[in-house]
Amino acid sequence: MNDHIFNTPIKHLLMTGYGKSEQDDFFTSIVTDEAGRMILSNSLNIETQANALDIRSLDWLQDSATITTSDMDIRSLTGERDSLALAGQSFAEATESGTIVALSSRNFLPRDLSAYRQNTFYVRNTSALSVSVSINLQIAPINNDSYYVNDGSSYNLVGGSIAIFQPSQLMRYARIRVSALLLANVTVYYFGQT
Repeated sequence: MNDHIFNTPIKHLLMTGYGKSEQDDFFTSIVTDEAGRMILSNSLNIETQANALDIRSLDWLQDSATITTSDMDIRSLTGERDSLALAGQSFAEATESGTIVALSSRNFLPRDLSAYRQNTFYVRNTSALSVSVSINLQIAPINNDSYYVNDGSSYNLVGGSIAIFQPSQLMRYARIRVSALLLANVTVYYFGQT
């Protein structure tokens, strides 16, 4: 520490501060960042306990918080004092068109659904009115043909018609399986939303 009263140049004005930890009863030097602010912990996660916590309004551009707890009981939220906003949503979409050869089946748009809470398949039979197809929404834990099972019953779709399918069971992957007795054409759209 500079104890000379007349040493006023900045290069002589130095100080080292120490603090005492309650956990291990040792003195340790206080560390600062490049702006001179004290670093209170070298840990990225600082555990704290709060009662009657009231902080400034948070700004999504500069603030983030992750709260992990086994039992969290907070006061009732009111419109006068509190507000919650959705920070963002993401969407996914895909399209596949194809021909189903007579007396065969074809799989369309196998999708990983794990990132989305809402998933919808839109199927359009673009064949002539006299050509119908049988459609199954299938789900699976992994993207492997031997794991896919039907989610619901088969649906017969005549030419020029549409049908919408949503998985009813939680599973990671889904796809549309189309079977036809005659040469048929379909277009399948997928929409996912977080």
